[in-house]
Amino acid sequence: KEPTVINDYYYSIVDQGIKNIYEQNYNNTLIKKGDVLDHAKLEKEDARISELMRDAGYYKFNNTNEEIFFVTDTLKSNKSVPLTLNIKKDSVNSPYKIAKIGKIDLAIVDSPKDFPQKLKKDSLLGINFHQADDMYKNRALWRSITLKSGEIYSQEMLDLTKRNFLKMNNFSILKAKDSLRNDGLGGQGNDGLVDVLYLLKPLPKFERKYGIDANYSQLLSFAFSPSVDLTTRNVFGGMENLSTSLTG
Repeated sequence: KEPTVINDYYYSIVDQGIKNIYEQNYNNTLIKKGDVLDHAKLEKEDARISELMRDAGYYKFNNTNEEIFFVTDTLKSNKSVPLTLNIKKDSVNSPYKIAKIGKIDLAIVDSPKDFPQKLKKDSLLGINFHQADDMYKNRALWRSITLKSGEIYSQEMLDLTKRNFLKMNNFSILKAKDSLRNDGLGGQGNDGLVDVLYLLKPLPKFERKYGIDANYSQLLSFAFSPSVDLTTRNVFGGMENLSTSLTG
């Protein structure tokens, strides 16, 4: 079967802010004139543009997968067609708006039910910390958070913060929630503020891993020796981990 080729590629973007960002990054487009029309590549371009706009501050951009679509014109031919990228919202009453980070709350809990009633609240550099005790130093936790209240929302920074929490090897993430602040009546507010909440559950203070090391030599044939790796977490309150190994 003869493939369909894109003989021209156009774009139609109503919102000027979205259009400017798209044009600034136009050289990174995955769709080129002369390409074979490939639906998998169109889906990748859709994902690329969505990620680009979310990182530029457009909260939940194309979250329903209905704001980006491609149109082909097969009036003259179905083997060589022009392709048009369209970006627009269905509702003209809800224009695109750049969001900013609002409140940032981080809670150390054993269960989501612990937040917020069972915890003490403290604030440092615009971030609210909630703990039942002072087992973890707030400043050490703060260093893992790449978000700042008042800054333009970026999905990349939200994802990086979650990776930083996991990299500490002190917590599992029970909840990582971001949402537009409501207007007090249950609807979304017009100030474009995204409030962020992280619920972290401490990993066990001590963790043991057992293994068996196998060695071979011409004199001794096979030899097996057991090994134990012990990890002690949060040694000084700043998420420091101490690892020791014993081999028999």
